[in-house]
Amino acid sequence: MLGVALLVAAPGLAGCGLGKFMERECTPEADALVKRLKASPVLELLPPGAKGQEIYATRPCDDEDNLGEVGRKMSSTLEDGELLAYFHEEFPKQGWVLQQELAGLPREPNGLRTGEPHQCYENPAEPNVTLEVTLGLGENPDTDLHVTFIFNGSTYSCANTTSPPQTR
Repeated sequence: MLGVALLVAAPGLAGCGLGKFMERECTPEADALVKRLKASPVLELLPPGAKGQEIYATRPCDDEDNLGEVGRKMSSTLEDGELLAYFHEEFPKQGWVLQQELAGLPREPNGLRTGEPHQCYENPAEPNVTLEVTLGLGENPDTDLHVTFIFNGSTYSCANTTSPPQTR
């Protein structure tokens, strides 16, 4: 009976400090990784004619899925194939190796990152971090894209970004 009473009272106690019990702890390592990734020259690589927005960042502890992101939304006049070819050529120069490419994947709805990236890269110098290119449908339906580092503070790779074949 006491357990039921605590469950009923718990939502009301969140403002009294119980909510802190449920929060994820932010680590100095995650903060350092965010800072390093925000300064990465990869996020300064813009395809010809592209315009980049401000770099954004979310720590794993601030995300409900426990995923950290550091990225940049861009718009470009290039076709999808040209965009993906640009990153395919430029990212390896920075140490990023293409692990997966789903060039025929449809664009994401409403500019949201809801599924698999069109390209996923890994870098031995940045273990447990992926570099993902996702073509989206934002303000400019034919040209918006996101270049994003993704990490979760532990083991993370391009294998985490795709659905099993039977669910596609």
